[in-house]
Amino acid sequence: MDVEIEGRIVVPRSPEEVAPTLGQIQTLASCVPGMQEIRASDGETFEGEMTLELPFARLPSKVDGRLTEQRPDHMKFEVRGRPLALAGTFRADVELRWDPDEEGTLIRYRLYVSLQGRLASLGEAMVRATSKAKSQEFEQALAALLAAS
Repeated sequence: MDVEIEGRIVVPRSPEEVAPTLGQIQTLASCVPGMQEIRASDGETFEGEMTLELPFARLPSKVDGRLTEQRPDHMKFEVRGRPLALAGTFRADVELRWDPDEEGTLIRYRLYVSLQGRLASLGEAMVRATSKAKSQEFEQALAALLAAS
């Protein structure tokens, strides 16, 4: 099952002010709902633990990922994970772009999630609703982080 989520936020800071924060995987990970720990292996790869929070269950998971593209105004990375208590895997391709906006910086993100195995049997409507709710939590955490930096 595949799900695509897009979102946008505007923060009252210039692109030059937000770019250093947005370019740090560990800092971005702190905004991801359920992320418990992330360790950078080098400048492009990372691993960690997170809990996938679903309406009926919490699924502790191992994740690893890598930065696939980084430019002054955008970045892309991929994350792969597997829950420890349920057969299946997930993959997320994430793209962040930031551009000047009259109110500061417009940050757009696109998240493409693919679920395999038992995870894919959870039902598309439930996965979409949960993904949308978690993306809103991410937006709020990222906006707060960038406003404070």
